[in-house]
Amino acid sequence: MRKILLIILCIFLFEPKAAAAEKSEEELLRETAALSKEVKEFGKTIGIEPSAVLTKTALEAPRQDWLVVMAQKRGTLALHEPIEMEFWLYFSESPRKIIQNWYLYNKSYSIYTRLGEQLADKGSTITPDFAKEELMRKVDVILHEDLHMNTEHLRGTINQEAIITPLATLAALKFFEYAEDRANYTKTEALIQRYRAISRELNDFVKTVLDIFLHIPEEEWYEKIFEIAEDYPNYMAEFRNIGESLNQESLEENRLEAKISYDYLYHKYFDRVVALYEKCGDLKLLIADLKKSPAETSALEAYLAELEKKYGSR
Repeated sequence: MRKILLIILCIFLFEPKAAAAEKSEEELLRETAALSKEVKEFGKTIGIEPSAVLTKTALEAPRQDWLVVMAQKRGTLALHEPIEMEFWLYFSESPRKIIQNWYLYNKSYSIYTRLGEQLADKGSTITPDFAKEELMRKVDVILHEDLHMNTEHLRGTINQEAIITPLATLAALKFFEYAEDRANYTKTEALIQRYRAISRELNDFVKTVLDIFLHIPEEEWYEKIFEIAEDYPNYMAEFRNIGESLNQESLEENRLEAKISYDYLYHKYFDRVVALYEKCGDLKLLIADLKKSPAETSALEAYLAELEKKYGSR
């Protein structure tokens, strides 16, 4: 009996990876296109209108990779306005093949770079690299980009990413529940809890960093910030997660303001949006309500407070 169980366990652990390794790039692309169609169909059931984003593969349309360089003045954080400077570069192949061994530095600005392939644009295609991503990430990204297209009135504002990022991950959780994929449901559940912790810590951390900028001499800023940073272990793990950056050799203090501003743009409302979902218990309702989010920050804050009150009385 033990021998049978061991054989079953080995098949479970090793067969999927071996099978994936045997698949050709073309097979992976076609499978991901089929997945995209399935996810978008599911999205309609919870109020996410499907878009043309990530419906074609690199076999059908040219790929469009991008690199964004973000620069934020030292001693400041972009909390209520966009990051000071952004430069977007577009490529027909991975920038990692073109730009190597580079380093960006500016005395007056912190700099953070990010590479990507997916954008809320109908020209965004399924690339071989995306097709090789783990299933949880692919589902999240497909729903994320459709939510971008569903909230066009927020495009270009500082609040769009903060609203749709938690919604997309909650929608991915619902997809895995629908698909009866317990393993990815559990992983997504854990991811949500991780980003809730990151969101809470980040919101506290930015207040501490601003206080240091205001009251500590400039030459002591970074020493003091990294001294207290370990009180925020979940956020600091995210701060140091720079796998999608081309500037990985930069000192942490040289990307600090830009990276914190970038992370805040995405995660400031993560915990709050998930808490709203816990209150209302209806993801379709939450998506419908948050698709109506006002663009201006003070109006959005008031709107979120209204939703908290509304769902609290359900």
